[in-house]
Amino acid sequence: MQSLLVSFATGAQPQVPPERQVVEQKDALDAVIHVAAALDELTQMGSIPTERGKWIVSLLMVLREYVEPLPPGLSEDGSTDLLTADLQEMVNVLRQGSDIASSLIELESTGVVATTSTVAPDQLLSGGDDAHRRQAAAVAGPMLDQLTLALGLLASVLEQIDYNLHEHPFPNDLGSFACFTRTFRDLRAATHLALSGYEGQARALLRDAYESAGLGRLLAHDQELAEKWLRKGHWVPDRVVRASIEGQVLPDGEQSPYQEYYRLASAWAHPTARSTVPLVLDPDGATQPKLLTRFNQGTLEMLLREIVGEAVFACFALKRAMVDEQILLPAWREQLAKLAEEISGQAMPHLHRDQEAEQRDFEAIQANVLSADQLEDYLREHPNSWDSVRRRTTE
Repeated sequence: MQSLLVSFATGAQPQVPPERQVVEQKDALDAVIHVAAALDELTQMGSIPTERGKWIVSLLMVLREYVEPLPPGLSEDGSTDLLTADLQEMVNVLRQGSDIASSLIELESTGVVATTSTVAPDQLLSGGDDAHRRQAAAVAGPMLDQLTLALGLLASVLEQIDYNLHEHPFPNDLGSFACFTRTFRDLRAATHLALSGYEGQARALLRDAYESAGLGRLLAHDQELAEKWLRKGHWVPDRVVRASIEGQVLPDGEQSPYQEYYRLASAWAHPTARSTVPLVLDPDGATQPKLLTRFNQGTLEMLLREIVGEAVFACFALKRAMVDEQILLPAWREQLAKLAEEISGQAMPHLHRDQEAEQRDFEAIQANVLSADQLEDYLREHPNSWDSVRRRTTE
């Protein structure tokens, strides 16, 4: 069968020997039924994607029709044979593939090469994805719960920011807001890719999420840089972001975990040997392209843990982007602290606060915050505002 697959893919005509007179019609009919039964079992187990299984069953119907006509597939009126149209459609698809393969030599002479794939047409876009998601759902629950909590923490802060009340938002506020929103979407997209079996593509997005969160934290506190970033399209290299973060949190001489993570993430975000060779090389040494997704529980769990960890990193980056952590709800900060301890397996007493005292401080701060519309009037009346300076000048 392997040689037949190669012949079909290359358009070569396989050798046809004299009839062996071994297989009878009943044997062929029985073989078709056994293959159909085995296919149904594998599809029910999730070993074969549902759409792929349907495609193979359709091929078996073509074989069965040739060996012995299938029973009528009548419509509800009891007279229209729907099966004939289905068989004709299948035959047209098969003949189209055959025509492409048989015209290889002619097309090569014009510089155009056409090939056929052993992957069914309905699987080229999403083959294996549905089965991977079903298998992932059976093992990913606890990590998805952690990720949902982290994304909820991010969303709850981002949704409270309303710049529509400001006529001219500050570049550092707007830039940070935009970067953290991108981080949120990157984390969601990476999760969808991971659950569908696209490990490398998910990790490429994780680097983007990491860069966006780090930049959002930096822009929030650097008005001049934010101005260049927003007004002039200035690109901020990650090494600048890392240097700023490391200067705040790392003791002198300590090796940077941020730099190490960026190095590892970059190895997946670019077409390095680490990110590409596993796509064509099996653990047993066999070489073949992994065109469709395949489920690997260990790989999925490791990737989801990375996504959860980066989501928590984004939450801490957002926390540090604030002018002070006390403007965040104490319950928000406590949830983040507990989640960080849960995923790291380490106690972090420095993150916990007296919740009652923190809540009192939070309420006191909130009571003294001007609303956005009041802030506009306050700034306009400030002695050094443009309106005030101009008014004094003309008086």
